[in-house]
Amino acid sequence: MGMSKHVDAVRPPDEKWKAMKKVWDACEAAGIASPAEVMEFFNDEEPDPDGVVVNIENTMAVGEFENEDRWGFVVELDKLPPDVKLVRFWIAH
Repeated sequence: MGMSKHVDAVRPPDEKWKAMKKVWDACEAAGIASPAEVMEFFNDEEPDPDGVVVNIENTMAVGEFENEDRWGFVVELDKLPPDVKLVRFWIAH
């Protein structure tokens, strides 16, 4: 089984996030699908309580490094979107 490494940035919840979350919750309670705009806002996933996930893997902010003992990402913080407050590194298998 293979593994893949990933890095995402997260913008914390703001007023728009809170409004979209209210719509999401209302739709869930009613048993209906959320509108396309809400789904797109949350990247077609359940809302993340940390905020909006921003894929930064294929941007100028992220590069990869590898040597004989390690492999991973290098993130240039000054190239991240200014509203990003978290960076997540994760492994999928």
